[in-house]
Amino acid sequence: MRATLLLSALGLATLAAAQRPTEIHDAAIWDAYQNFRTNDTMKFEMTGTDSFGTLSNPIHVVMYYRLSNDPRTNKQTRAEVDLGIFTPTKTGDVLTMRIVGDGTTLYRYDMTRREVSTTTYGYYGDHEPANYAGSDAPKMFSQLRAVTPGVANYVARLLSEVDPSGINYSAHYSDWMPGRSRLFFDEVPVPIRTTSAVLQAETVTDPITGRVYVRGDDQYVFFGMDRSDTDRTVAFHMVDSDGDPNNGTEVWEVQTVNVAIRSANRLLDLTLTPTPATIPAGAFQPYAGAMGASFRPVSRGS
Repeated sequence: MRATLLLSALGLATLAAAQRPTEIHDAAIWDAYQNFRTNDTMKFEMTGTDSFGTLSNPIHVVMYYRLSNDPRTNKQTRAEVDLGIFTPTKTGDVLTMRIVGDGTTLYRYDMTRREVSTTTYGYYGDHEPANYAGSDAPKMFSQLRAVTPGVANYVARLLSEVDPSGINYSAHYSDWMPGRSRLFFDEVPVPIRTTSAVLQAETVTDPITGRVYVRGDDQYVFFGMDRSDTDRTVAFHMVDSDGDPNNGTEVWEVQTVNVAIRSANRLLDLTLTPTPATIPAGAFQPYAGAMGASFRPVSRGS
């Protein structure tokens, strides 16, 4: 599978500060994720193809996320999401599934089967529960990942890792490849796996995809790149947003996340770009009226 994911930051919010890791490599990725955690409204878009054998299916997923003030308490706890899965055709994209969270309920609309299922992630009533802390975002993240099908789940996963909820500011990137240590250019054996010598490599070649990463002003962190027989590789590409990686005031941003799975014959490219975007009319709201009544309820959770 080859796909591209675009992330657009629409607004800024002041969220609680957190302690920055002391280890230099952890700090770089923490900075990169932290840059997106400070946004209260974001857009994610993934396009590309999902290949299996000789069959290739096009992919187009668009998701909007917003963390805003709850009108009942005026606290920034209201988490909303709107994810659309489209099937590209010769005449344009056709919406095949929509998952929308309105701050209280997560709705999953199957456009083909005309079915809707719902789960509750926020609280009802006029007052915040006595034991309530933080925001609705973490519960919404977990439910979103549970109901998002197929490769679209990568979009939901990245949102939960960026975690713009004001609660958890720890780095979540390590679970992309459990059991594999992180490697930077100055840690990768050169050539890969054939020598124990660790050099400051000018290039690193992905053993699965053959993609060549070139040393420059950017930084990379790799998972699984130290073994030529690995089944999966993950590479995070980061740049210094102030344009000078040597001035001592680096502010790292994640540019791309490249995931390759040899056994599944897939390649996933997630590209994060903080550029302005517009939220479409009707976002974050479930279908109402005749449109809403056209769906058959299949389940409701609490």
